[in-house]
Amino acid sequence: LTWQFHQRRRQLVEQMLGSEPHELTGFHGTLPENIIPICQNGFDRGKRGSAVGQIFGSGEYFAKSPDVSVSYCKGGAYMLVCRLCLGVESSNEDNSDGDHIWVPHTSYYVIASPFQILPLYIVKFEAPRFLEDHEPRCNMLEMVLESGTWTTKRPEKIEPVPCNKKCYMSRDSALVLWIGYLHAHLADEWLVEDVRTFITKHAQGYVEGMKIQIVKGKFKKAHAVLAIPMPRDLVYRLNRLPFIENGKQRTVCVEDAHGSPEQACPKWIAGYCRGQNLRHTHPCWCSHPQHETERAHYSLEEIDLSSAKGNEIVCRFMDSAEYGFHDGMPDVVAVHAIRNQKLASCHEAFRKYLRQKHGDEPSVRELYHGTNNNILHTLRTHGLQPPSDCNASEACPVSGGKGLTTSLCNNTCKHCTEKHEWNRCHMFGLGIYLADISAKSHRYCSQPEIVNGRRRFRMLVCSVLGHAFKLEGHLRKAEAMHDVPNARSLDLEELREMVEFCSDSSLSRAADKSDLLLVQGLGRGCRPGFSVFNSEYIAFHPHQCLPKYEITYEV
Repeated sequence: LTWQFHQRRRQLVEQMLGSEPHELTGFHGTLPENIIPICQNGFDRGKRGSAVGQIFGSGEYFAKSPDVSVSYCKGGAYMLVCRLCLGVESSNEDNSDGDHIWVPHTSYYVIASPFQILPLYIVKFEAPRFLEDHEPRCNMLEMVLESGTWTTKRPEKIEPVPCNKKCYMSRDSALVLWIGYLHAHLADEWLVEDVRTFITKHAQGYVEGMKIQIVKGKFKKAHAVLAIPMPRDLVYRLNRLPFIENGKQRTVCVEDAHGSPEQACPKWIAGYCRGQNLRHTHPCWCSHPQHETERAHYSLEEIDLSSAKGNEIVCRFMDSAEYGFHDGMPDVVAVHAIRNQKLASCHEAFRKYLRQKHGDEPSVRELYHGTNNNILHTLRTHGLQPPSDCNASEACPVSGGKGLTTSLCNNTCKHCTEKHEWNRCHMFGLGIYLADISAKSHRYCSQPEIVNGRRRFRMLVCSVLGHAFKLEGHLRKAEAMHDVPNARSLDLEELREMVEFCSDSSLSRAADKSDLLLVQGLGRGCRPGFSVFNSEYIAFHPHQCLPKYEITYEV
């Protein structure tokens, strides 16, 4: 279903729209017995209207609100949440000259093609009491949900690793070793032990204080973080010594993980390397190609506020402003779609990378990003950028004169070299900060225009990819996580040193196997400066976040 959805999405871009389609989330109520067949096979055109007819046009029906979908469950306690892809809106009830119909007075979405619908979640809720005695049940559905995990996917094939890469290390010593490639089908715990045994046998003097992380892409690789710098000649020697992987002897590439100028960057993912704008924390000194977005262009397309997507954006934005923002009541002036095909293709490349890394489709969220409004042109062109660990120098022609705290430059800039220190900023790492409520992101919007005596701001709505690690707790020190460059640099031991968790049950998955952080808002239980009132997300790759819409509003 996911493949069909993305194929149809690509068709819309290439054959009809010429740009990224709008997407929505819709609720679908149905009988429990229909849930599993829909999740397995998608929606069936032949069953349209079999329950309640097609009064607003031909297609599958979804509601903006779950309250509307409850009645279509016919007393059942389950409904679906689906991702909907919109192409061209139809002008007639037959849905024949387009692919969707938006019914404003009922808040219905009618989608013509099943390939533009991707079931995401099964929601269980309490059925109305007066229907409890007649609640329809489905034994198959209940068995599947009680099992905890259930899949129809075939096991992945065992992929042989490619030939060893050449070691290019040119620096005198290394504090982090890159070791790979390792077989992706082997358990991380086994590989950690194999790597530890290898280094203990051949470089015993460097084992004390060593930490090992396994990272997965198409293949796996190990990062051995050393407490004692390892000299270059020993690193080269490790490339020739026997490595025992799952009982079988071979050799493996061992390299300085921070790279060398003679080496093509092995961490260049979807047109970006995180270490390229880091100088003091986790730098990468490899050779990097030109950024994919160097010749990117964008356009802004105004969205009708009464259209399906316009209505959703405005309603969601205003939901968290019921009592106003912290500095006044907002009024939405306009919404524009940001059309940047180069950024969209980078976002798609990152989706494919995550799918390969995890073996399943990454989660997609639409989140808000508030920022300095003077740099919106840069963000529309190049995307959202994780901050550098260097201060912006006023002498720099790229980063100076913009009121920025951190540099926009790479670590080769001769002006922006001073280390950025904690100053009540970047509480949870050097990442891109996003929120699921507009009121929170508004606090980060700055440098507004003044129009007729009112402040006019712009806020971005971004498509954000990846599995999130939920961090629910308080920092032990205000600056504890300031220098964190990405989610995978965090292991559980380090996190416990940095964070006082509310409970161990909040550790839903390993942080170093996640793609972004979700810092859970603690409401009135938060400690200012050490935890947050409202939730926020932190991403660490620019193409993980695609700026899709720009909301213009006045306060």
